[in-house]
Amino acid sequence: MNFAIPADNANYGKVSITLTGGTVDQGDLITLNITLVLPANAKSAPSMTDQAADDAFVAWIVSGVGRAQLKKGGYPLTPEVYIGATPADTAATTLPANVLSAFTASGGTTSS
Repeated sequence: MNFAIPADNANYGKVSITLTGGTVDQGDLITLNITLVLPANAKSAPSMTDQAADDAFVAWIVSGVGRAQLKKGGYPLTPEVYIGATPADTAATTLPANVLSAFTASGGTTSS
């Protein structure tokens, strides 16, 4: 079953799986969550060979073009929320410039 079609969300709850230990997990609409992992107070992670590509992908996803593509694909959109690794981290001090620009333009918010 494809769990990414918002119009079929009522059907997803009819599907369940019993996990080891007896926990029952009900079906639900699949959401897209992106985590950009960076060292504390870093603008990039230089040890990662594909950092520029990672940054560009995240910037595209939160841009107007990326959000329009996700919406066209049926994903319900919610505002982006920045959550720092430490209380001192802020979007401005940790996100790469292209990601910060797209995040800010999309109306992204910060959570403590």
